[in-house]
Amino acid sequence: MTDDHERNDVRAPETESSVAELAEAFRGAWRALVRRRRDFFTVFVTVAVVVEVAAFLWPATYVARAAVLIQKTRQAGNLDASGDRRPTVVSAGVTEAEVNSEIAIFTSRSVLDQTLEATGLDKASPSIWTVLLFGPLWLYEDIYAWYHGVPAPTRADRALRSLERSLMVEPMKESNVLVVSYESGNPTFSQKVLEVLVKKYLEHHTEVHSRAEVEAFFESQAGTLGAELAKQEDQLQDLKRKTGIADFFAERTVQQQIVASLREERDRMQRTVAELDSRIGAYQAFLKRGSWQMPTTTVEARNDYALQALIQEKLRLELERIRLLERYQPDSPLLEENRLKLDAAVAAIETQRTGVFQKQFTLSPASVSASQDMERTRAERDGYIERIKKLDGQIETGTRRLAEIDEQLLEAKRIERLVSTSETQYLLYLRRGAEARIDAALDRSHFTNAAVVQDAAAEPRPIRPKKLIMLILSIAGGLVAGIAVVVGMELKESGLQAFLGSVTPRPVTGER
Repeated sequence: MTDDHERNDVRAPETESSVAELAEAFRGAWRALVRRRRDFFTVFVTVAVVVEVAAFLWPATYVARAAVLIQKTRQAGNLDASGDRRPTVVSAGVTEAEVNSEIAIFTSRSVLDQTLEATGLDKASPSIWTVLLFGPLWLYEDIYAWYHGVPAPTRADRALRSLERSLMVEPMKESNVLVVSYESGNPTFSQKVLEVLVKKYLEHHTEVHSRAEVEAFFESQAGTLGAELAKQEDQLQDLKRKTGIADFFAERTVQQQIVASLREERDRMQRTVAELDSRIGAYQAFLKRGSWQMPTTTVEARNDYALQALIQEKLRLELERIRLLERYQPDSPLLEENRLKLDAAVAAIETQRTGVFQKQFTLSPASVSASQDMERTRAERDGYIERIKKLDGQIETGTRRLAEIDEQLLEAKRIERLVSTSETQYLLYLRRGAEARIDAALDRSHFTNAAVVQDAAAEPRPIRPKKLIMLILSIAGGLVAGIAVVVGMELKESGLQAFLGSVTPRPVTGER
């Protein structure tokens, strides 16, 4: 206990002595400042004014800021050659990797190059302050490139490097918003450059995330199929013009009906000819059963009775032809048959008129009627035979024509199948191409996962130099410079040892 009290008693005087000596040092420094207050204030004001003037003359730096929201607003289904498209999916939640990807797109060389070209930064002349500040560095770079045989940086390279230094893209804390800032010496210029930069970013973002190659594929395929479809349609039209047939199915049906009607008519006439042959055979058998002629005199004379009957038959046929012309066309089979009968009657009349008989017979009425009917039947049969021959020729021609139509129909069906297949594929590619164009249009309309939530805007106040900070720096610099001058003058006047002895605390001894 006694030792502890003794140590505390020793420390207390030492502490009190140190505080006293420190206070004495401050009082000595204050007396020096008071003695040389004019020098102190002169240096203080000079340094403060110089710093403020330098801050005033130093070119200010202005910043423009914009904000871009990154979100998943659409996710289109795949475009393929078949199958229905899946609906648009609205999704939320953006990962850190996606935000970093958008930052990489924002600061990509493509976006920066397009911004430089659009704003003309790569062609703009640097300001006098820039030349003064960075001229030596540029000269060093040129000399270094010349010495090592590498290309020297161009004005565009330096502009790109300056743009990269002045541009900052960073995500806002706990959000999906990217804050983009650009610094320059002019607020309007900063805002304009940032507007162009955001625009170029959105264009490049759309190009990166869109499916332009899909749209080009569908358009090229649709163009190829459209040309092929037009060629096939021209082939079909050429075939129709060459054959003179507009509808091959209808033409084939009509031709089949014509051939069928001709064959039906020929079969009917063949049956009629068979009936006439039976009738002629019956007449011949009737006339062979007995003698129906009785000679009366031996004189030369014509058979006027038979001539009169033939003349009456001729008149009847002419009247019948007149009635037929009123009811049928000139190429009707009935008119053709009537003409043949009429020609046969005229020939028979001529024969009777030129014939000379040595004897005159008295014929029975039955024999005369049978003979007349047999002649008429033969004439009618000859007419049917001629018509059957013509029908055979028409049927043969119609059959050949039908075969030609069948061949042309097969060719037309083949071309139509090609046209139908090409048209289906063409419409498919057109529809898919339209869907791809809609997707591209939606992407170009910013219906993507990037949207500007704050347009580029420049702050009216410069970010450098700060007025308050420069004022504090000027005051602090003036104080430091003034104190340093006072210290220097004191050292010069009284000597270093004396000055240090006056402001340095004395060592504490153990004496009270």
